[in-house]
Amino acid sequence: MVDTIPPPAGMRYTPGGLLVPTGYGDAADRLSADNQKFFKLKRDLNLGSLTGAITARYLRSIETTRDGVVYYEDPEASPEQIKRVSEEMMEEFALHFHRRMPLEGMTADLYEQLKRVRDPASGESYVQTITKSKFGVDAPGLERVFKKNGLNRDVVAGIGGNIANQFFERTLTETIRSTYREDGDRYRTGIVDMQQALSVGLDKTPEELAPLGVDQLLGEYVGIMKEGFQKLERRTVGP
Repeated sequence: MVDTIPPPAGMRYTPGGLLVPTGYGDAADRLSADNQKFFKLKRDLNLGSLTGAITARYLRSIETTRDGVVYYEDPEASPEQIKRVSEEMMEEFALHFHRRMPLEGMTADLYEQLKRVRDPASGESYVQTITKSKFGVDAPGLERVFKKNGLNRDVVAGIGGNIANQFFERTLTETIRSTYREDGDRYRTGIVDMQQALSVGLDKTPEELAPLGVDQLLGEYVGIMKEGFQKLERRTVGP
């Protein structure tokens, strides 16, 4: 079913609900239902809002006003500042996964309840454990990165963006794997479908795909999907 939210200027929805540039023609419409679902995943993850929230929260924390003028001054990269920023970033990752992404039934009240559920052994909340698992990072890990790279708005935005991209790629990989499992023929069919519809991943012929195992096919699939995302996200309107 096509989304009821109007598409942004220069974009349109395919019959399968995939958002593409209006000038792209009907190539995206020819994608299989599975591939359209995989391409929609990036929009569902809403990563632009995640990276924006991380940057906005950091900027609010360093905002100061002098004589009616607002300034944003990066602090000294003290251990205390690094610890605070690292913990705030983890809070944004947790909020994004549990509340901003379309998790059915995850109300604000339920989210607050889950934050209070703790593992007796580690003392971690359920939310902390899930967030670490999904994003592959924890507050001490972020602290080490900031100590190595410094603490300023560019580093915060860069680290947030890198983690978001890794989260996306990991989620895409898990989604394809859970859809096709060990059926190599379905991977091959999906890859060829993208090659034919979007003209991406053409360096691998069907003959070259034939002997590949599932793990290799999955790697090829994710690589071709990333190439396809770059193509579909171009907003150039053409004939």
